[in-house]
Amino acid sequence: SVQAMRFLDGDDESRSAISIDRCSFSGNTVDTTIMIKSIVSNTNQAMTPPSHSITLKLDQTTFTSEDVSRSIIVNSGAHLESSRVLFESNTAGSSIIEAEMGASVEMLRTEFSGNDVTNEGWSMVVLDGESEMERSEDNCATDDNGGNGGSVGACNGIFEGGECVSFGTECIDREAAVPTASPASGPTL
Repeated sequence: SVQAMRFLDGDDESRSAISIDRCSFSGNTVDTTIMIKSIVSNTNQAMTPPSHSITLKLDQTTFTSEDVSRSIIVNSGAHLESSRVLFESNTAGSSIIEAEMGASVEMLRTEFSGNDVTNEGWSMVVLDGESEMERSEDNCATDDNGGNGGSVGACNGIFEGGECVSFGTECIDREAAVPTASPASGPTL
């Protein structure tokens, strides 16, 4: 389980970035595999979310056979960027990714396959009323909770603002390299 937390004094605008590239998480039995919190401590001891003082970047990372009671990733007031990430054969209580307390999320080529979210009304990604999906491109979900006809009230995609935006079922090759300006091989003579 990975946890990151940063407490800021009111005017502190410093930022922290955490990058997890080409890693694999498998078989963890915990509440949450990754929890990231970005919280400001006020003089009155109230906790309020800052303007994303922490960014978590996931790239080419896999989460397989995780068994979590809440969500695999819980983002509280931070910024999450997910690119070419695979969530496969996981079991979660609430969702695979949860954003709360003014968190923001960007997802590109993120794939959900064969996951089971056990609570009724499940969703792969859940954003509370204060959080925002800033970007969602080429994400897909296949065979999650039995497909789109899973449990009552199921959302095979992003649940935001009381509405479900389903992912497609056609997955783009998430491992494909980004095209480069140079050729892959030299000329032949």
